[in-house]
Amino acid sequence: MRYFCLILIVLNFILNAKEESADRLVRRLYLDTQNRLPNVAEYYSAKDKIQKGQYENLVNDLIKTDDFKENLAAKIVNHYAPSRKDRDQHPLIYRQLQAYIKDNYASSKDDFRKFIKDMMSADGISARNPMVLFYTGEEDSKMMAGRFTENVWGITIACAECHDHKYYPELKHKNFWSMATLFEGMDKRYVKTDKELRALKKQIAKSYKNQSALGEEYKDVLDWISLEEKGENIYDEMSYEQSRGQQLNMKFEMDQMSSDKALLAPQLYIFEKERRLTHLKLEYVAEEKKYTARPRLLFGPDRALHITKSARTYLAEWMAYKKPLYFSRATSNWVAHWLIGRGIVMPANDVYGANHDNGKRLDAYAKKFVESKFDLHTLVKSFLISDIYKMSSSEKSDEEGFIYFTSRKIRHLNGEQVLNVLMNDQMSQLKEKENWPSLYSLERKKEQYIDQLFPSSLSDSEAFYRGTLSQALFLTSNDAALDFIDSKARYWYEEAQKKDFELFINDFFIHYYTRLPTEREKLFFENKIDPKLSYMDSGIFEMTWTIVNSPEFRVY
Repeated sequence: MRYFCLILIVLNFILNAKEESADRLVRRLYLDTQNRLPNVAEYYSAKDKIQKGQYENLVNDLIKTDDFKENLAAKIVNHYAPSRKDRDQHPLIYRQLQAYIKDNYASSKDDFRKFIKDMMSADGISARNPMVLFYTGEEDSKMMAGRFTENVWGITIACAECHDHKYYPELKHKNFWSMATLFEGMDKRYVKTDKELRALKKQIAKSYKNQSALGEEYKDVLDWISLEEKGENIYDEMSYEQSRGQQLNMKFEMDQMSSDKALLAPQLYIFEKERRLTHLKLEYVAEEKKYTARPRLLFGPDRALHITKSARTYLAEWMAYKKPLYFSRATSNWVAHWLIGRGIVMPANDVYGANHDNGKRLDAYAKKFVESKFDLHTLVKSFLISDIYKMSSSEKSDEEGFIYFTSRKIRHLNGEQVLNVLMNDQMSQLKEKENWPSLYSLERKKEQYIDQLFPSSLSDSEAFYRGTLSQALFLTSNDAALDFIDSKARYWYEEAQKKDFELFINDFFIHYYTRLPTEREKLFFENKIDPKLSYMDSGIFEMTWTIVNSPEFRVY
């Protein structure tokens, strides 16, 4: 009976699923792969390819672009790094992390398992090894075990911290704490004051064991300490463009700083102080009983681990190389959430117990990921060319259809995408002029506004509704948003003076709606604007404000 119902669902999907229009597919593809809307030339080119049956060629072209690699790197950092509010270092340092990911892990044919291994086993200081930034100074072993198991494997093992897992009773509290013990060999700290630097210098100098554990990163640490003692900044190695002319240290409250002198370049510092796993243990309490946890791998043998390599390296290899099923499933579901607006399995961070029909659908994508030798480009493409991705968005609420992918929910532009439309021209001008401090000021404002406009696409209806209201209120009443809209309107005022109305209105609608205007829309605005008048009297600000604040601009 179950399989008969599944067949009916699939048949219904085949018979009734409708592919999205060329205009909306172009909009969808550019927002998802390039994190922006297409320009006029890109719109016409992409639409032409879709209409000629060259959709897959268009997808291939888009995932070869530098913009896609940059977007992919940003998605990786946002997914695997600590949340923005928990990060220790200056925001520009995380921009360097994103650039490092783009150069080393975001190309076609890159084996994504290498990223997982390098991320989880990162040692040294953040100025020389950006991968250290996937940690924070405050996170303890249990927090790291929960976060990495959830992000890398899609298993919510943190739910077994105080008791056995309620949904997956085979996941015991001893499994959680045994995984947490694998992080107990770390010396991890955010060194931000002169006093903390002296303590670190004393510690790493006192024994050969610690120096050996640091390996190649030992010299980097000594270089940084030496520079701080001489009053020099390790970030002077960065170009003026990279640093935006900023002092890359974080500001602290007086109770954090006491009377200690702040360092020029505070660093997140990590190394493995204990490599003998038999020496690691954690005391914990669960269900009012005391226990002692020893390092054990989830789904691994229940015996002492006699290894000499870093515990985190061993754990990373186990998670990405030895147990690829969970890793490939979790990665596939994360990419689905990015490109479709929901995971194939929901909640998107929990794929462990997904043995239902959607679990089988997820396994099909995970299999492609494994067969591609863990190439993220291949995984992304498999979603982009799928019927699910190309499906027309439903204008009606259809929760059952959304769950079984017989309907597709309309998605919101996230805060960054909205701001990219409003701010990218101004940012490009500042880059051309190499006015890096002004560009940084604009970038910092953008980060603040992203948080106000919600940082990612939302899947549940209530949050979607709240997100719509928050964007509308921001765009209609925030002084900065009005300034951005005014800047865009002045650009369009100049364009309207150079072009005939037909060309102007076509370009305007493509820019915001990724489509040509209807005849009624043309007639309406032709009677509302007059570029022969002054900017204030031309009506073009009112036109721009109206389009930017319309629901159609904010969804896709």
